[in-house]
Amino acid sequence: MGKVSSWMNTLAIVSGAVTGLGAAYWCAGRPWHRRWGADADEATVFWPGDDLLPRPLVSATHAITIQAPPDRVWPWLV
Repeated sequence: MGKVSSWMNTLAIVSGAVTGLGAAYWCAGRPWHRRWGADADEATVFWPGDDLLPRPLVSATHAITIQAPPDRVWPWLV
């Protein structure tokens, strides 16, 4: 009976740790991850295509900063 009890204790600890990590990500990591790279203005601005789904359940805005003029970047995007 001792081995089963030890296994159950280990399972409870691991389950608690996974639940705690998931809760920490949901509360602290997810908001940051949903606007990764975007500043506050970029995350709240109305972007082209936003009118296609006026009230989305989830919204994310990711961005990067490129140290080059638009005419040098645009050919790489298209």
